[in-house]
Amino acid sequence: MAKVKVNGHFGEWIESLFGTSAGINLGPLLFIMYLHDIPQRIFPKFADDLVAIAVDSDLKKITSELQLCVDDLVNWSCKWGMVLNVSKTHV
Repeated sequence: MAKVKVNGHFGEWIESLFGTSAGINLGPLLFIMYLHDIPQRIFPKFADDLVAIAVDSDLKKITSELQLCVDDLVNWSCKWGMVLNVSKTHV
């Protein structure tokens, strides 16, 4: 259960079926623990953001490495039931 507080006024209680309520300190900690076995090619960046980096002079090698990162991340997310927000993905 959760409710919102704005300027000292509280909203109604709402049922939260998944995850933690937004804005609590426990949320980021639980997410970090959830990422304990994320593929080694993927790096936590900030809070719930992840990053994959490939550096090479050969564009084909970079493309191949980044595709492996995506494949690993998709497999990991399927394993743990994590929904990826592809609308926030940038290249």
